[in-house]
Amino acid sequence: MQERSLRGLREGRTWTREEVAVRANLSASYVTMIELGQREPSLKVLRRLADAFGVSLAEIVALLPRVEAS
Repeated sequence: MQERSLRGLREGRTWTREEVAVRANLSASYVTMIELGQREPSLKVLRRLADAFGVSLAEIVALLPRVEAS
């Protein structure tokens, strides 16, 4: 996988955040927060994203930004 971020994976497929949200049954704002490292997704959400992109769970986890401590 050449993408180094979830955003890169999404943009490589020319998908909008809204398209990812529909495919993964999430809100577009939540997808944005995940991409920006503002939310740490649950395992269930990670699986939805992996399924939506057709990649492994490990690949999705490797693409996630570190979540900022609040």
